[in-house]
Amino acid sequence: LIGTVTEAAGVPTGALIESGTTSEGTYVRYADGTQICWTARTYTDVDITVPSGGVYRSELFSVVFPMAFATPPSVTLNGSRLDGDWDVWAVTSAVTATQFNGLHLKMTSDVSQGRVLQYMALGRWY
Repeated sequence: LIGTVTEAAGVPTGALIESGTTSEGTYVRYADGTQICWTARTYTDVDITVPSGGVYRSELFSVVFPMAFATPPSVTLNGSRLDGDWDVWAVTSAVTATQFNGLHLKMTSDVSQGRVLQYMALGRWY
C-alpha cells in the first residue's frame, strides 16, 4: 500500500502511495499519477523596491520542487512577513516540471524584511 510508486506504460506497478521529504520540501505521489509538493520557506532581508505597474515587486526567486513532475504543475503561493504582516505573492509564467520562479508584490516599497513563502504544487508524476 505505502512504498515506492512505479508505473510501466501508464499502468501502476508499485505501491499506491509514496511520500517523502527532501531538502526542497515534502511530496506525495499516488499510483494514479497525481503528485503534490509543498513547503514553507523563510527568506531573510527581502527587498520589495522595484516599481512595477503601480505596485512594488521583489527580484525573481526560484523554488525547486522536491520531486520532478512529468509536466509543469499548477502552483499556489501564500506569503507573509516574519512579523506576521500579510504580503501578496505571485507566480510568474516560468513554471517548469522541476521548479518555478516567483516574485513578491506589495502596494508600498518595503526593504530588508524577513519573508515566509508557502506553496503547493499539484500535477502528475507520469
